[in-house]
Amino acid sequence: MEKYQFDSATKAALEKLRVPLAVYQFIDKRVVTILLSDGFCELFGFDNKDDAYYVMDHDMYRATHPEDRARAADAAYRFATEGGRYEVVYRTLTRNKTDYIIVHSLGEHVMTEDGVRLAYIWYTDEGRYTSDSDGKDKALNDAMKNIVREENMIKSGYCDYLTGLPNMSYFFELAHEWRKLDLFVTEQVLEKMKKQGEAGLYVVSESVNLSRADFTSCDIVEEIRRRVDAAGRSRDKINIEVTESVIGSDFEFMKSQIERFRSLGFRVWMDDFGSGYSTLDVLQSIRFDLIKFDMRFMKEFDTSEKSRIMLTELIRMAISLGVDTVC
Repeated sequence: MEKYQFDSATKAALEKLRVPLAVYQFIDKRVVTILLSDGFCELFGFDNKDDAYYVMDHDMYRATHPEDRARAADAAYRFATEGGRYEVVYRTLTRNKTDYIIVHSLGEHVMTEDGVRLAYIWYTDEGRYTSDSDGKDKALNDAMKNIVREENMIKSGYCDYLTGLPNMSYFFELAHEWRKLDLFVTEQVLEKMKKQGEAGLYVVSESVNLSRADFTSCDIVEEIRRRVDAAGRSRDKINIEVTESVIGSDFEFMKSQIERFRSLGFRVWMDDFGSGYSTLDVLQSIRFDLIKFDMRFMKEFDTSEKSRIMLTELIRMAISLGVDTVC
């Protein structure tokens, strides 16, 4: 699905609104920002609209209160996947980056004439939030505290109070932290390469393992490309590793992301080859630069004739396909 574009007159009119408004589109399992009004930028403290678009596409909950991030992300995901009405009250940092205000967000889906579904979200500044408030802010802050208290009761131990199973907030929070960890690893790899180059050493390629959460929580292809280019490293020095289970979770989506990586010059490796049931289908449809065989083949190599035969034939098949292998 392609990103929707308003015509220039409509976009200009909507962007000039003093009412805080944002328009989003759900593309490839992630929320993409289509339009932000002047009122939105003023409310959330953006002096530059380009910065606002970048932040909303890459770190949407950066200024959101830590206690509210998972709840807001959970509601946004349900709204994007299930439809209905979007309504979330949460705290966000003000321009001075030290105080919080309470924001009331309301949204609904609107179909364009071309049949594209867009999410229109309106935001209202409900007032200042403080932990020890009185006077005119007391009722507002007490209401916000009740929302947080109810959320914490439901989320106690990150489990649903009815089923005892991890709730969606847990998974969104985990995905957010996992994405940050993998990008941090990428940055450390690039820093190591920089030091090797400065020391006159030969810089070898390095691998970065990506999880399913990396692909759903952000545009991981663009995030890694931007970091590699900023570091001045050649893209073919970074190998992207994905497991068969990650690919199988959403085949068409993952195929498109792997093709994006390879078209940008990154090498893509398939990890744990042979650990699932649809490996050959994956190899038939997706081009990899290298496959790493699952460890169980090597564990049984000396004791199992079947393992030796299977591994030998798999290597031959990979060579015929022009794919490198690692055991």
